[in-house]
Amino acid sequence: MKWGVSGPGTELKIEMDERRVLGEVEPAKADAFARLLGARQSAVRLHAAMMLAYLGDARALGAAEALSGLPATDAVTRARVVRAAQPLRVCDVTVDEGGALSACVFNASDAAHPRLELAEVAEGAGRRAPIRGGLEPRSGKRVRAPGFGVEAEELVLRAVDAP
Repeated sequence: MKWGVSGPGTELKIEMDERRVLGEVEPAKADAFARLLGARQSAVRLHAAMMLAYLGDARALGAAEALSGLPATDAVTRARVVRAAQPLRVCDVTVDEGGALSACVFNASDAAHPRLELAEVAEGAGRRAPIRGGLEPRSGKRVRAPGFGVEAEELVLRAVDAP
């Protein structure tokens, strides 16, 4: 985490034989990130919550919600982590040349959600697309939203109140 060097010299050279890139290396286990939640630095705790959310670990939501007193840029990231750690999740979003959005949606909760929508996180209303058929507990599916348009910066999956 932190280290220091003391001694004579004018340069520091780090030699490393590691040649893999992040896409070739699996992330650490969730328990390793959970241990980082006790770090003194808020940036480390935020990173831990972010990685727990990436791994789909249930501890992510509570960890992200517990973070407070963050600088403005970290507060924006925290809000994204809170949204990403919700039990209703969106992943693997693409938009084809015709403007149709395709995404994987997943219900990690123990409750069925019969009425759902994909919603763009944006100032104002943002774009929305209903999800036909809802989702049973602990299930997911790939959905398509024709005419959604250009890819959204961030999407959430939301339960829609009954009419």
